[in-house]
Amino acid sequence: MKIIVFSDSHGNNNVINQVLSMHADTSDYAIHLGDGAYDFLEMAPLYKNLRFVAVAGNCDKALSTQAPASLVLDIDNVRIFLCHGHKHGVKFGTARLIKNAAAEGADIALFGHTHKAYEKYIPDAKGGRPIRLFNPGAAVTGSFGLIEIKDGSILLSHGVI
Repeated sequence: MKIIVFSDSHGNNNVINQVLSMHADTSDYAIHLGDGAYDFLEMAPLYKNLRFVAVAGNCDKALSTQAPASLVLDIDNVRIFLCHGHKHGVKFGTARLIKNAAAEGADIALFGHTHKAYEKYIPDAKGGRPIRLFNPGAAVTGSFGLIEIKDGSILLSHGVI
């Protein structure tokens, strides 16, 4: 299972278009973590083999009826918590994000908002069970993320166009 992750495109879909043209044929999901999610969702009909999923960011006010503030996906026995991060205070640390994602039983917490690529493995976030934090960085500056799930293994990686 391969997942393409974007955040913070702020209406500039150049990077998203480039990344999707490279990875859409070999991917299963495309996820946007807010601040540009509306434009992203409008691209879905162009990529019928991908499942498009988005959460709303602090700049996606018109999107609030179409995308939730957070969402949990179960993909190949991996639970993924999606949020933009502004409601979890991620510019000031990840403690609230970890607490909320762990409460959802997440294995991975995806977030944006900071415009900085980030990855951290926390071995004991959920009562001794691990959680992975992942921010793909800002698509508006060329960043994106990839998640590969295979046979129970999780590989997180960053890319820049």
